Amino acid sequence: MEKKRQNKQESLANKQEGKAITRKEALKRTGYIAISAATMLVLLGSPAKGQNTSQPAPLPNW
Repeated sequence: MEKKRQNKQESLANKQEGKAITRKEALKRTGYIAISAATMLVLLGSPAKGQNTSQPAPLPNW
């Protein structure tokens, strides 16, 4: 129990000082980045298809 508490305190100290993170934390952050990138691609890719198929605005008759 004491070792877990020490590990948590050390990891908090490392985060605050900007030192290296653990492998588990790195994988977790990478997963979040991958999910957000995939979401961005889906959201930004879908409207482009709809815009390409739309008809141009008619010209006014003068």
